[in-house]
Amino acid sequence: ETKMGKGTMLSYITLHLLNHGMRGVIDSREVHYVDTMKKLVMQLTGAGEGKLCLKGEHEAKELGYIACQCASCAGAQKGWADAMKWLEARVLVNRTTGIKHWRDILDAFYELTTDGYNLFNLDSLMRIGIADDDFTQQAQCVTAFANFAIETDSVFFLVNHRNKGDGDYRQKSGGSYKVAANAHNICSIWKNQKKYEELAPYYDKLKAHSNYTYEDFREDAKNILAKPDAKFYVHDQRLDGARSNAARELWFLKRAGQYFDHRHPRPYEPVNWLAKWTEADKHQKPSKQQP
Repeated sequence: ETKMGKGTMLSYITLHLLNHGMRGVIDSREVHYVDTMKKLVMQLTGAGEGKLCLKGEHEAKELGYIACQCASCAGAQKGWADAMKWLEARVLVNRTTGIKHWRDILDAFYELTTDGYNLFNLDSLMRIGIADDDFTQQAQCVTAFANFAIETDSVFFLVNHRNKGDGDYRQKSGGSYKVAANAHNICSIWKNQKKYEELAPYYDKLKAHSNYTYEDFREDAKNILAKPDAKFYVHDQRLDGARSNAARELWFLKRAGQYFDHRHPRPYEPVNWLAKWTEADKHQKPSKQQP
């Protein structure tokens, strides 16, 4: 559904797949590439999204980098250099937004596989030149992308929205039924919006009364805070022996865009995955095939 966290979850999954050696392509037809990169850096470092001034935002979107040297922009850039270096070696982010025909996108994806890219994110089905009621062309599109993934041994994520009607996950998938029929895996993300609504009065009290501490807030709202922030569903898996219709409850740290397993205590501090992975690489034993 809209505003449930599809893009944030897919971005976070992508980062971890990049750490496992994949090379990714992110084609978001709805989000400016600077915002996509800022989210990746935020999730990678756990440092939170730096705030740029209006001039800095303009220069970032016009020039592709931040030239502004004011205190606000300088603070936002702190730690970005190493993160950008790590990302630039592993992921390619499309710089254009708006409608782009799916056949042109598919041709570009085929070409990029020759450069070693094997992870492709396309967001979304509504922005690739197909009318909402053109089920025939939707079927042709998803069939072509499914064949692409098989032929090139690639992972391909297509973001789709759900219908508002009743039925199982296949009926709720927007557009042609072949969108779901061609998928090897069908996943969805759900945000516990009711939890945030229940917490609102406690947040208001925390802001309004100086003698009401954060410790008081956590004690008074502990039963609400203990509930999961989100849930990740796997509705279908086309793999022998794989578990279908599984779900995992999650914690979500909004300031870093990071998800964690709800079965473990909530981490109140984000993880600097860049530092963790870089340190692990230092201690990794070289392969025998390496000279």
